[in-house]
Amino acid sequence: MSLPGAAELEASLKGAFQLLLQKPEGMSRFDVSLRGYWRSFYAAVFGAPLLLLSHYLTPPVEAVTEAAGTDAAAGNLFFDAAGYLLFYAITWLYWPLAAIYVTQTLGVYDRYIGYIVAYNWAQLLVLIVRASVVVISSVIFGVGDVFLLLIVGLSLYLDWCVARIALAVTGMQAAGMVVMNLVLSVFLLVLLNALAG
Repeated sequence: MSLPGAAELEASLKGAFQLLLQKPEGMSRFDVSLRGYWRSFYAAVFGAPLLLLSHYLTPPVEAVTEAAGTDAAAGNLFFDAAGYLLFYAITWLYWPLAAIYVTQTLGVYDRYIGYIVAYNWAQLLVLIVRASVVVISSVIFGVGDVFLLLIVGLSLYLDWCVARIALAVTGMQAAGMVVMNLVLSVFLLVLLNALAG
């Protein structure tokens, strides 16, 4: 299956942005067929370089400078990237699987494919915003925790918008899905850290 072209990528990101603005017509920009479902996972491929860029610009400059000075530290940076990408890959898999059960429980499984398509492209939109903010802020005045918290807030809000609109559920039900996703993500991160330690 070939990579989505520029037109499909643009339409999908515009659709995600419209959902962020709580405009239901954003769903019409997505390919909500089974083919579109599988193609939406290419968003993870497009997002991986952005994630790594954000990750390595976020630590203090002194720490990166010191790490670059030794071969051992350089190796640690490589394995850190590998671990980070492993967690990244898992996050793109666990929620679509968990959402099967969640949507069945809520009685909206017939909208599952459209929801995951919108959700996946929305994650890419967040990664683009995050990378842009991190790059600009690191050049001007360094990456601060406030900026990162704002990005987390944006991500959670967009997840809520996508669930509420794509699944046509209540605001509380959408919030419950966001919380469940967040809890599972934290649990997986803790588990991976424990296994790595």
